[in-house]
Amino acid sequence: MSQLVQRDRRRFFMTAGDDHYQLLSFEQNRNDGSIYVSSPAFGTIKWLRLVAPATGAPPVLAISDVPNSIKLSLHGSGLSHVRSSDPAVPTVAVQGNYLKNAPAETLGVRHLFTMLPTEPTHLPSSPAFNRASDYGIRAERMVPYVVVFWAVPAVKKLTVEVAASFHVDDLESVPPDSGWGCFGLALHAVVWFAYRTRHLLRWPQVTHIAFHDGFLIPILIGTAEGACRVEYRTPDYQLTDTSLMIRV
Repeated sequence: MSQLVQRDRRRFFMTAGDDHYQLLSFEQNRNDGSIYVSSPAFGTIKWLRLVAPATGAPPVLAISDVPNSIKLSLHGSGLSHVRSSDPAVPTVAVQGNYLKNAPAETLGVRHLFTMLPTEPTHLPSSPAFNRASDYGIRAERMVPYVVVFWAVPAVKKLTVEVAASFHVDDLESVPPDSGWGCFGLALHAVVWFAYRTRHLLRWPQVTHIAFHDGFLIPILIGTAEGACRVEYRTPDYQLTDTSLMIRV
């Protein structure tokens, strides 16, 4: 008999006025800890990742298109990839930190991805919060935000706080316009942190997603209108009793 696969699903929304636009869907496999992320914008996403040249030169930032893809797969084993339904399109893959270590059955803290979305417009046929599992964030202004996502083992109830450091010249306000929160999946809580920097004045034409090895955190910072740079930072996780502080 095949093993029963148990999954938890969440839809992730952003609110503007009375409209709740769907940005993402999350699903977790209870058996191996893998997390799968999909989006109404998946067909046009630009994928950002570090690539080490064969010559041994320093890693460079690669921007890839994966047409006809349907999800970002973040496997429990640590492998993350985006695969097209067209076998001629190369898979974009990164090996990194585990979500669930099968031999030891331990759960890991892992950066999932960092996203700069295009302007949200998707209103699903099943309206937001028509399902008990739906989750939403409300922005004071419907303007571009960068959103960072982590998976944190859901072994006990935690209060979570996220803090990020920026150079003052990169900010449009001090402190920066930002916020954070979390929602539960089967084995992990997904923690999100949204922020704005200077030059994030208009929505990009397509969504950009940066994913790496789960250890380093890609941070997107506006450098000019319509342009940004990527910084890879080492996070600091501090767990005190039932409080988790994430600093990047």
